[in-house]
Amino acid sequence: MLEAAGDRIDGLANIAGIMDGMVPLHETDDALWERVLGVNLGAVFRLSRAVIGRMRETGGGAVVNVASEAALRGNAAGAAYTVSEHGVVGLTEHAAFFYRADGIRVNAVAPGPTATGIEGSLRSELAGQRLGPFLQMIPPVASAAGAVHPGVTTREVMLALPMAVAASAGYPGAGTDPAARRMLHRALFTAAPTAPGSLAPRHGRGPREPAPPTPLP
Repeated sequence: MLEAAGDRIDGLANIAGIMDGMVPLHETDDALWERVLGVNLGAVFRLSRAVIGRMRETGGGAVVNVASEAALRGNAAGAAYTVSEHGVVGLTEHAAFFYRADGIRVNAVAPGPTATGIEGSLRSELAGQRLGPFLQMIPPVASAAGAVHPGVTTREVMLALPMAVAASAGYPGAGTDPAARRMLHRALFTAAPTAPGSLAPRHGRGPREPAPPTPLP
């Protein structure tokens, strides 16, 4: 993988993750624990270890780790997922401290419920009883298809995401190319038309209210 990236790597986004069926500690078997920890934390560790070594040799870079709100509390998921996401935050803090002198910025984001392709089953009766009241407080989540303008293609979104990550990490030059900025705006910030009385998809935190067209900066 590193060979395919070439001699210089300026940015890394660790975004892979799987759920654990909301299974609590006493119901978590070794296979589930090892699988969830292996993907959610082990992959972040191994890829970051390899890439940060390259970044130190070439003068710096930026790493963004996608954690979860489960990294901040204990009532958002099962035991394995919760521990894995807490681990991502700990690894992020460690790396941010150790490598800042090398010009490497390491940050994490901790999103809440988001409409993605991740599997989100509830495989525990106890989890349903304990987490049910919290899950009921989550507002409706906009579908991935409705989060962008109908004219935006999947390819445009996939091309725009790395730019969004680089910009959020403050990487020099991110988002300065006019064509790239237009594509990023079109893919991520154009409000999809909504039916009368419906709510537009949320772009960040704040009240759920009809979203006006967003002007191109």
